[in-house]
Amino acid sequence: MSLRKTNGFSELTDAIEAGIASGCYSPGTQLPSMREYAYIYKLSLGAVQRGIDYLCQKGLLERRARCGVFVRASQQQPGNLRITVLVDDLRFAQGTYMRYVMLGIQDAALLANVAIELRGLPIWLPDERRAALLELPRYHNHSDALIFLGNFDSLGGMPIHCPAVGVEMHDRYQGNLSTISLDSNQAAELAADYFTTHRIGHVKIFSPEAKINRERARCFQSIWPDSELNPECDFSDLECGYLFTGGSDCDRAAKQYREQHGRLLVADRYVLSMDGKSEYVPAMEPMNVIFPDWQQAGTMALQEALRRLSSPGSASCRIGMNVKLVLQKEAKT
Repeated sequence: MSLRKTNGFSELTDAIEAGIASGCYSPGTQLPSMREYAYIYKLSLGAVQRGIDYLCQKGLLERRARCGVFVRASQQQPGNLRITVLVDDLRFAQGTYMRYVMLGIQDAALLANVAIELRGLPIWLPDERRAALLELPRYHNHSDALIFLGNFDSLGGMPIHCPAVGVEMHDRYQGNLSTISLDSNQAAELAADYFTTHRIGHVKIFSPEAKINRERARCFQSIWPDSELNPECDFSDLECGYLFTGGSDCDRAAKQYREQHGRLLVADRYVLSMDGKSEYVPAMEPMNVIFPDWQQAGTMALQEALRRLSSPGSASCRIGMNVKLVLQKEAKT
């Protein structure tokens, strides 16, 4: 039996490890006092002490004389680290939410003294061709870690030779990839609250085939049985609710609706979009959205890459970001 299970501090150590993995506790962060932890987790000071000792032995924390306990920085020299960010297309990324993710990555890299290199992986190529490109030295040579940003869920196989993190991805590729996206369960609950507030019964779901979108649809359907996946955007039912699991598809449908009817879709129907790209891209149609902080997603991606670099062989993880619901002033009430 493990030390921490025997001594009963697993809840504490699991929470601290999760905080480090999610970026809540970044390298160099000072942790709360042992008395605070003892009060929060109903533990003795001795049990908290042993839990902290356990995480220090794992290399996650360090004690500083007369200062307290801190999240340990990378054992590698940050100034020597190079992380490559792969995006669908650099020109395309500059005009989308990806720009904010990259700002988060770059700000965090600056603070950590890490070199960042951006490379595009053309989205118009077949998936098997894009996967083959990743084998080329220019995509991974001299990189200590990789961050994938964009539509990389459908490659089938992905040659990963170093710690890797995927933003807005669902497929972890046999556990080799850490993923960061909005919390699908929390998003589903917010959507259900919205439709309940407006006394909606039936909800039509519009979702691309991508794994990350179908996971969002699955989570919503698990708590809203009176819902169905629809292959086409039909807004003829005035009493129905409409849920998009991706912002790009929602924007196309909203633009088409405005062209046909001369009105905003969000003003005429009870409609929601998950991922909130319209909040970041001015050219997109106004929409009720459920979305995370995409710049924070970039920060979390860089921190997760550093976490895995600081603990060679550490497991990848799936990180769900907190989300919020924002309703447009033009929204149907």
